[in-house]
Amino acid sequence: METLEAAIDVCFWYSDEFLRMFASLPQEEIDAHELDAWLQLRREFGERFVAKNAILQKGPGQLRKVKRLDQAIEVLSSQGKVLLSKSGNVTYLDLFPERSMSKLITRTVLSPYKSSI
Repeated sequence: METLEAAIDVCFWYSDEFLRMFASLPQEEIDAHELDAWLQLRREFGERFVAKNAILQKGPGQLRKVKRLDQAIEVLSSQGKVLLSKSGNVTYLDLFPERSMSKLITRTVLSPYKSSI
């Protein structure tokens, strides 16, 4: 099994390299991929939420500009890889949106009233 996983990793690496070299992706897609790689390290350390401001300060260098970061976050959000939430004045990225309770809470609260909407 370990050999198969290593072979899969090698295939993905060569596939990514091919795309990087021969396909011209939009800048926001490239930035989203870079941000996702950086966020993956946080996921592996068990972090659930990352403040947007922390990414601006400590994230990948090219994403320390608000406009580029916002575009990258929008791409990842549309892919379902992150979920934005706000607490007070702080915007957070939920790194495990599939575990988010917001969809469940919305569905649970609104479904009894669905017929009256």
